[in-house]
Amino acid sequence: MKLTATKSELIQWYIDKKLTLRQIGVSCGVHPETVRRKLIKYGIKRYEKSRGIKRNPGRTKTGKKHFRWSGGSKETCSRYAKKIWEKYHKAKIPEGYLVHHCDCDCANNGTMNLVLINRFKHCSLHRRLYNFHEKNGGYQNIMKKGRDSP
Repeated sequence: MKLTATKSELIQWYIDKKLTLRQIGVSCGVHPETVRRKLIKYGIKRYEKSRGIKRNPGRTKTGKKHFRWSGGSKETCSRYAKKIWEKYHKAKIPEGYLVHHCDCDCANNGTMNLVLINRFKHCSLHRRLYNFHEKNGGYQNIMKKGRDSP
């Protein structure tokens, strides 16, 4: 559909009434992108996405004040496994290599479960594991049955 609104109407709706592109689009029966293009065509300066309006002013908590704060940086599974492997083998992990969990359980960081493998072989291994588990009812199902993976 075509937007038939004039420049003065768009200014009135967008600047004076502070309607969003979506609200204008709904009232005119067109997509918001059509409204945006018309604003550009008429040279009407667009607002930033937030229009400077804060949602829940004074309520938004960040950092330590936020209820989900967990003390800063999160130790990911792979980082923790790398640290354990390096400490056990007393060597740095070479570039292009990853630490792989043999049983595919990243919570099991036992030294016998961690193996150093290059990135290409790691991707290839996980692709094969994924295909194997898809054919046999999913990974969780395989682990319950105690089958070996390829």
